[in-house]
Amino acid sequence: MGSALQPMFDEIVIGNRHHSLWCRDSQPSPSVQSGTEVLTTESAAAKADAAAWKAFAERVSGEWDGYGADFTFTGEPLELPSSVVPDAFRDWGVEIHDWQTMCPTLAVEESQDLSYRVIRLLPTVGCEADAATPYCNEERTFRVAKTYAFHAQGSYTAVWPGRGAQKNNPEPGRTGKIVVRDVADDGQWEVEHCLVTDDGPTRNRARVLQQFRLDRNVPVLKNITLYIEQWDGPFRNGESLGGCSTSGSGFATTPPLDVQALIGTWHADVFFAPGGQSSSSPKEFCPGGSSALQRTQVAGIVALPKGLWSSVTVSSQDSSSYIIEAGWMPSPDQCIVSTCEYLSSGDFKVCFIFATLLV
Repeated sequence: MGSALQPMFDEIVIGNRHHSLWCRDSQPSPSVQSGTEVLTTESAAAKADAAAWKAFAERVSGEWDGYGADFTFTGEPLELPSSVVPDAFRDWGVEIHDWQTMCPTLAVEESQDLSYRVIRLLPTVGCEADAATPYCNEERTFRVAKTYAFHAQGSYTAVWPGRGAQKNNPEPGRTGKIVVRDVADDGQWEVEHCLVTDDGPTRNRARVLQQFRLDRNVPVLKNITLYIEQWDGPFRNGESLGGCSTSGSGFATTPPLDVQALIGTWHADVFFAPGGQSSSSPKEFCPGGSSALQRTQVAGIVALPKGLWSSVTVSSQDSSSYIIEAGWMPSPDQCIVSTCEYLSSGDFKVCFIFATLLV
């Protein structure tokens, strides 16, 4: 039996989970088995179901526009490089912490691969849509991920090898920078948690990227990157720059999550991915039943803006394993949690959960 994941909730151990959309539940479900393992990864199919991938592809593909920001491992926002900030902001004494971003994303049904491009735009003074200028581009494809798993509604978790470094764009006639990832660097990697909520006519998501380095096989969190994005139509490969038409606003210096809001009992429907070995093949998050999960303490949680948080803890089941978690509370009675377990063998396990509020 595989090592069990121990997410942010205290009273239950679930063997391999990824995300979770939880809701408070004062009356735990009859199916709850607090303190016991209720599912294992070995029971899951290794190959992603074609219908599930098709549904995922339809939900995740498109133009995702919004804002992004970088944070220290303690949750402090980082300013943009002074070289990209217009002089007017410095004259006004205004610090800039947010990037306006675009993320054209395409999931291919036949190959079950996903690729996306993050475009960070230079900050501008005033509001001129035609003034939007790319600062840097970073392209990623799931083919190079250490492991990744998806849910049909558009959420996913991915572990990326190596680290990214900015370089001048080598293409003739092209300006700006590109991000090149050294995938051969085993001493550094990144966990990406993509958490989706669908409220009426809009489709919103938060992406939390945690950058790690290994120190004697212990994952040490270096920085955190957040993206808050809204779906802006079918995939167009970022052909039109968002400018002032981009929805939302900068968030890096807005108040962080009150972690006390996480304390309590939450009712969750659990989904999990087959695991045990890292693989670049897609893994589908499969239903694993409903559980009442309880949170009684918040020590070690890094509070972030927009109802987000990050944490890294030693597994209570195996002191040589580490639980890497990111979560989002889009409303007071809901939260989405993505959990990834780093094993001493160098493998990763991931898990996901959905829930509905019991009235």
